[in-house]
Amino acid sequence: MFPDPEQKMNGRGAYLCRKPECIARASAQNLLAVHLKTEVQKIIYQQLAAYLPKNDKPEEVKLLGFAARAGKLVYGMTSVEQGVRKGQIELIVIDSDLQNHSRKRLRIISEKNHVKMIVLNNEISLTPLIGKNNCKCVGVRDKHFASEIKKRIN
Repeated sequence: MFPDPEQKMNGRGAYLCRKPECIARASAQNLLAVHLKTEVQKIIYQQLAAYLPKNDKPEEVKLLGFAARAGKLVYGMTSVEQGVRKGQIELIVIDSDLQNHSRKRLRIISEKNHVKMIVLNNEISLTPLIGKNNCKCVGVRDKHFASEIKKRIN
């Protein structure tokens, strides 16, 4: 017995959705054994889990992409600074490789104006998320996007 993700092999088979909770439930209740009327070892369920799509981006990072497409972001140091001073920015998100003096400047402005600042970890870059080349910092203008991102980080 082995997984057939393309569903092209001959013989008996059983469909199992590609969600971790489906595979966990099937494993706990040994559903494949019931439906296929044969013994199924636990390792089969582990092999099935390896075929799950990898979701390597945290939820708060996906929300940044949605905010960008919705036009709720301000891009670049100058625009973010001006937006914070005018009270238009709810959250600042910066790339981990933003230069130290720029990071310090944003931290001072964010603390003075009571705006939370988030630094992305080294594995995640802003550029592919928001579709802007060499953008190292963004300001989130929408309070709903900002609160959801903050909520998911904490």
